Amino acid sequence: MKNLTGADRIHQAFHEVAFLRTSREADPSGNLTLGAVRAYQSQRFQQTYDDLLASPAYRPACDFFLTEIYGDQDFSQRDREFERIAKSIERLFPRNILEVAVDLAELHALTELLDTRMVEALESLSYRQSQVLLEDATYAEAWRASGLSAQRTQQLNMVLDLGKRLERITTMRGIRMTLRAMRLPARAANLSALQGFLEKGFDTFSALAQVKGQSDIFLKTIEEREKAWIEHLNQTG
Repeated sequence: MKNLTGADRIHQAFHEVAFLRTSREADPSGNLTLGAVRAYQSQRFQQTYDDLLASPAYRPACDFFLTEIYGDQDFSQRDREFERIAKSIERLFPRNILEVAVDLAELHALTELLDTRMVEALESLSYRQSQVLLEDATYAEAWRASGLSAQRTQQLNMVLDLGKRLERITTMRGIRMTLRAMRLPARAANLSALQGFLEKGFDTFSALAQVKGQSDIFLKTIEEREKAWIEHLNQTG
């Protein structure tokens, strides 16, 4: 198999996202259930990290993860931007920033797959979307029915890798200036959502890096608590 370029990997990731979305559109109730899944996951994240969200030092990083990775909002605009630049991203972005974009695209595709499988599991359990919020027991039952514990661990590892990559680029000279210089070209190419993600990620980890060890503590906390959550769900029942 030939080595895929960054552009190829981004295109492939969002082709997978588009396929999953199209498949769900055949069942109107699927998107309602998806909304319930993502609302549950977002609320669970807020509860798991309530102490970090209350911390001036760690709140920006938690907000970044909550809104950009674990959030329940519509990412379709950012997805369309990724698709549009799939062939030209290597020309528009420096390599170290391109790698962040590739990581995000592949993480997003895996997250879309896992959430879709949760929807399918809930529907197999005759879940009714009339419920305001998924109950813990229902979510756990669907988790086990989906049989995707290994992929959830892979998702966590990809989240941590993305965080570490963002952390690394904050130490590279000239990256902030490069990001600022990209604003006008990004706006002209209708890439504002992607540009916003990159700048927010950089600023978040730059702030953490101002105190030695803060980034490591934050990512280690994410790793420990998410592993504990996965283990809890695997044993629930």
